Amino acid sequence: MPCAKESESWSGESESPVSPAERMHDEQCVQYTHEMPYDLQESIGRFVIRIVPLLYGGMFGTLMHAIPVALTVGAVVSAGMDLAMGNRSILRNLGRSLFTSGCPLLASMARGVSGSLNAIGIRAPASLRDIRCRFS
Repeated sequence: MPCAKESESWSGESESPVSPAERMHDEQCVQYTHEMPYDLQESIGRFVIRIVPLLYGGMFGTLMHAIPVALTVGAVVSAGMDLAMGNRSILRNLGRSLFTSGCPLLASMARGVSGSLNAIGIRAPASLRDIRCRFS
């Protein structure tokens, strides 16, 4: 016996009388809602935005027999879409953590290159000498 009869509306109200013997209990029927929680909707949307360009790149690459090129283009599009997500971006958070750990090393290397260039008589740009790591 189905849970929602043809004579019943979706709200559960009966348009025609149904005998109590035919009526099923609510716990015997699955209660469907057509709404997902907002967090679930958002996470599914972010997943789709990140994965679809890669899938299309793989399919296009298979058709054109250039899978590495197509996957690279798909990855670039996916990365661009991920970076456009603002605070929810995976790549932005990853880049921020790499920047905070790698910037002091790059700044000291830039100062060393600047000093080496000045030592051999080539004027180094001021921007190379004055690299500072600003963390926000």
